[in-house]
Amino acid sequence: MTDAFISYCRRDKEFVQKLYQAFCDAKREVWVDWENIPLNSDWRDEIYRGIEAGDNFVFVLSPDSVKSQVCREEVDHAVANNKRLVPIVHKEVSYDEVHPELAKLNWIFFYDDPETFDAAFPKLLSTLDTDLDHVKAHTRLQKRALEWDSKNRNPSYALRGDDLKQAEQWLGIAEGKDPKPTPLQTQYVLASGQEQSKRQKAAITGVAAGLVVTLVLAVVAVKERAEAVQQRNLAREQNVRALVALSQARRFTDDDLEALQFAVQAASNLESGQNFPDTLEEQTFETLRDAVYNVQEKNRFNGHQDQINRIRYVPNGEFIVSASDDNTVRIWNIDGSVKHILEHDDNVRRVEVFPDSDRIISASQDGTAKIWDIETGELLHSLAHDASVRSARVHPNQDYILTGDIDGRVWLWDSDGTLHASFMAHQGDVNDIIFSADGSTMFTSGHDTFVKQWSFAELLAAGGETEAIAGGDADNAAEDEAVMAEEIEIPEIVNVRENPLAQDQPLNPIQMFAGHSDKVWDIDVSLDGNYIASASSDNTVIIWRLNGQPYQTLRAHSNWVRSVSFAPDGKTLVTGSDDDTVRLWNLQGILLKTFSGHDASVRTVQFSPDGNTIASGSDDATVRLRSIEGAVVEILQGHRAGVKGVRFSPNDLIASVADTTLNIWQGDGAQLLQTVEYSSGMRSSHFTTDGRFIITASYDGTLQLWDLPALLNGEGREPLRLFEGHEATVKNFAVSDNGELMASAGAERRLILWRLSDGQILQQFDEVHESEATDVGFLPDNQGLVSVGGGGWIRVWSLEGELLQEFQAHNGWINALSLSSDGQHLATASGDKTIRVWKWQDGQFATTPVASLEGHMDWVWDASFSPDGQVLASAGKDNTVRLWDLEGTLLKTLSGHQNWVRALDFSIDGEKLISASADRTLILWDIDPLEEMRESVEELEVGALMDLGCDWLDNYLTTNPTIEESDRLMCPGL
Repeated sequence: MTDAFISYCRRDKEFVQKLYQAFCDAKREVWVDWENIPLNSDWRDEIYRGIEAGDNFVFVLSPDSVKSQVCREEVDHAVANNKRLVPIVHKEVSYDEVHPELAKLNWIFFYDDPETFDAAFPKLLSTLDTDLDHVKAHTRLQKRALEWDSKNRNPSYALRGDDLKQAEQWLGIAEGKDPKPTPLQTQYVLASGQEQSKRQKAAITGVAAGLVVTLVLAVVAVKERAEAVQQRNLAREQNVRALVALSQARRFTDDDLEALQFAVQAASNLESGQNFPDTLEEQTFETLRDAVYNVQEKNRFNGHQDQINRIRYVPNGEFIVSASDDNTVRIWNIDGSVKHILEHDDNVRRVEVFPDSDRIISASQDGTAKIWDIETGELLHSLAHDASVRSARVHPNQDYILTGDIDGRVWLWDSDGTLHASFMAHQGDVNDIIFSADGSTMFTSGHDTFVKQWSFAELLAAGGETEAIAGGDADNAAEDEAVMAEEIEIPEIVNVRENPLAQDQPLNPIQMFAGHSDKVWDIDVSLDGNYIASASSDNTVIIWRLNGQPYQTLRAHSNWVRSVSFAPDGKTLVTGSDDDTVRLWNLQGILLKTFSGHDASVRTVQFSPDGNTIASGSDDATVRLRSIEGAVVEILQGHRAGVKGVRFSPNDLIASVADTTLNIWQGDGAQLLQTVEYSSGMRSSHFTTDGRFIITASYDGTLQLWDLPALLNGEGREPLRLFEGHEATVKNFAVSDNGELMASAGAERRLILWRLSDGQILQQFDEVHESEATDVGFLPDNQGLVSVGGGGWIRVWSLEGELLQEFQAHNGWINALSLSSDGQHLATASGDKTIRVWKWQDGQFATTPVASLEGHMDWVWDASFSPDGQVLASAGKDNTVRLWDLEGTLLKTLSGHQNWVRALDFSIDGEKLISASADRTLILWDIDPLEEMRESVEELEVGALMDLGCDWLDNYLTTNPTIEESDRLMCPGL
């Protein structure tokens, strides 16, 4: 094992050699690939083993490395193994080009000049040495878990004895640390515990058999049995801990269905009659509640043996059909059980459903499109082509079918399998076909980067007399063919090579949609017919107006976009990508939700007929169904970097800061009113009490005062006043209730008290905390200041600088504080994953908290009281916002952000909450009254949570073939 793996681009080799030598001089062992080895599988495996063996993953940021596909794959592998990522900047890079997992972290800046390098390298070593024992234990356990996994999880590679005990202890305390445990580590520890339990059960059986030998042996056996029972109980307790940890790990990887399964399993073990520690019972309850509150995956269909290329809901909502490279189409009951398996002779690329919900058509590389009866699974017609069939679609009136092949040709058939016409539509594969809602036009997409619109009437005319096609001789011909088919007891096969109508007809598109730079895989038309969306290998989705002009371009995917589907109401759409994600968007192009969980490319997505569920199919051979309830929230998107600060104004405006940008929004989030740039960057903001001014704090140690009316009028692009006095980043600040004073906290351990009217420094307090001073607030009636910092201490000061009170409030870093509007309660948010509430009484804070709020699974960045002081909101590194009452009850968990939540604030009326995240977005939440939230919590005791969890898991546990029989018994009645 090594201290670090260094990932870099070859063009930065000279800098990396200097960095490597510095590591050697510091007696550190690092893994660096110096040779430009050909990119074969052995080389890649060697690189991956190096990443797995490194305690840390150091990435050298430069314009070349952020564009390198090899470097990106190395980052992906490090992320998959939950390595601690340490990005260092060698050359300036564009933030938007940086891998998202690196972009959200703090960067260490190295440049070519020796002075900068010498100053930065100790910071790098300090970062690598942080929580060193935890990091090394993570590497050791991951290495053993990978070996166990590579040996097909052979029990002989399981942990035993002290190794198992230490691993379980490490897992119990590791969830809030960086790097986090990987799902594989948790599975390994859990499986090892189960193996030990099996051995103990075998020992108990052996002891029982020995009872019949002699009385002496019986006495020994009883003693051994008691010890074995004790060990069994301990093993059961360890099993519950492992299940809880596994559930939490699944939550972090967005595998919320298995997170719920493991949480329910842990809770069901508590009902064994054994006494468990109170803390474990509480942790299990909180984990179960988190899992129940946040689960969105409703079911998972396993059964296909290869990638899934298409899924479709039957319009009546009773079935789902899927097409796969395993040469089959599956018709699934909505509960996940299989109704029919239908076979082709080669990969099945598409399946589509007739509007009447009675039939489906499948398109295959075996050169056929086949029409099947949904209820019976009977093959009705087989339409033979002279090339692999790539796509198919049924006309809204059900009388006609279009198919597309890999030669660029589109074929027109009637629904009985009679060929009428063909035409050349694209150069290369015809990847998708779709009709407009009224059936008057159709759209096609292809490998040639285009979407094209065609007249269906012109195609009918090109195929002959439309009257004949609609009835008359065509009907008689179809009847004759049906009789022949019945006589030979097989469906008719239409051979296009022998059909004179197979000659291509001249047909020109009505319109071409040109905007993609690579293959267009999938298209969909909104039900109102106003928009068409296209998914492409250029990593984008374009929403087009029907005049051919782009309306929005969706750019969040980091790999090919394979599929797109509009919701039935036309207000949202969903996409699936080779980046393994499903993403939900609104029509304005704002990303609403990212669903992770698939282990490979997502090739197909679709909304359910009622619009409440998204189905996705993947190269991991699974179909997953996800509820979108709660996923559609008001998201404010406009920042180019992670958002660090946000505040409501007294007159219902919102100010947010990110990197060098200050954005001002309407209070309902409907409109971004103004954007202001400040080159030194900003990390927090406040409005003055009268709402007339905005104050921002900067990385350069200054604060800025902005004239709000002037900004809104497009003027006042420069601050009215600079407050200069800090020598390092201003971490946070507060304005007094009377609007006359301001206090600021700096990273250089300094507090400054300012007069707002002229910017004069009234007092300067130095070395106020052991590490950075992170936040400051005014006491009731401006009697003094309260500050928090990196050492976990709360300190109270007079306005003259006298220390009035101090006590250690947390074992970890305190990131933020919040004072209730009446000044009677102080909340502190900490890196120890808790928020604590302190009571102001007799002129000081009671040193015992009135509540310690536990539930976040990582650092808590911020806390904010509601205006009435009855509800406390917290922002976590676990991507959640949590709402609490002052008694410590968790009222609600709000999930929607895709990255750390850094700041939050209540509106003046307390009915809204705004949260700011490292995912570059703000979310505006509607907040229920306190009593409604309390009533909701009271209804969810353990038994009720178990019932809810089991109801949600019912279909999954009942029908999924991968579930162990013993696991189906965790819920009574299944």
